[in-house]
Amino acid sequence: MSLELHALLMPDGDIQLEWATSEERISKSRQLLEKEIFRRFSEEKASAFLFLGFSEKSVPLSDSLIFWRSFAGLFARKIGLTPDLEQIRQDLYIPLSAEESTAVLDAAPLMRGGEYLSTGLLENIWRGMNSSFAEGIRKYKGLLQNLSNPTARISISLAASIFTW
Repeated sequence: MSLELHALLMPDGDIQLEWATSEERISKSRQLLEKEIFRRFSEEKASAFLFLGFSEKSVPLSDSLIFWRSFAGLFARKIGLTPDLEQIRQDLYIPLSAEESTAVLDAAPLMRGGEYLSTGLLENIWRGMNSSFAEGIRKYKGLLQNLSNPTARISISLAASIFTW
């Protein structure tokens, strides 16, 4: 028996993480990623979402965390598609369109507290990722060329070097 990490929504819109028993064998890479996600969410949720968005997609997670990784990954992909990122840097604002928000809501899996999932909640999390990204870029003195190349694979190690959460 193993433990796996799940995200649940609270009535006040907060997202909490909890460990639950699982019958399946959990790989070492998944264990390490889940522990790091849990640690980061305990410290600062907006930057934890950025971390989740840049995390390795090949590592399986619970359905609820896959959902949030996909949502945060949309933010990460939009960074990668931004022209002139080097010039914009911390002034960059990534918008979330109404269509994107609707698509995210439509893709939501069954999860504890799912009835509290709303456009407003997504917008709040998105705003937090924008702020966290701006703060990370403000502190980072290196080049951002790998983030602004849509064909480059954005790795968690690059993101971690920029966002020293």
